[in-house]
Amino acid sequence: MPTMLDSLSSEWKFFMTNAYEFTASVNWTEPFLLSLYTFHLSIFLLITLFPNLRVHLLIILASIGFQLESINKYLNFHHHQFTTINYFDRNGVFLTSVLGLPIIFNLSYILIGLVRSALNLMVQVKTQQLKNQQRKKLD
Repeated sequence: MPTMLDSLSSEWKFFMTNAYEFTASVNWTEPFLLSLYTFHLSIFLLITLFPNLRVHLLIILASIGFQLESINKYLNFHHHQFTTINYFDRNGVFLTSVLGLPIIFNLSYILIGLVRSALNLMVQVKTQQLKNQQRKKLD
């Protein structure tokens, strides 16, 4: 009788086999994909180096994320203009992998940065309140 661990093990092997086949079937040096790498790296650097742009980038990336289905349909129809193979299937698996997942990563990074900034600001405000209370007691 198969155990739950055996089931997880077989599912993991199935996933790894499919992931390997996916990565092996894509020409990762196509200019379109290199442009996507550059885009994601640029966004990550902008988030890191310019914290004041985080909210703007959050809105832009979320908008792109919401439009992934439309983008996939457009790219499926016009793939011959920028790729040698039509990677853009009806379900959008490829575009989700190369555009959607990095966007989710960058959005998460932005949200963590915003929460961290908010917490630091709360600490500064509370510290200032305590200093003001101490001054009032001394006066």
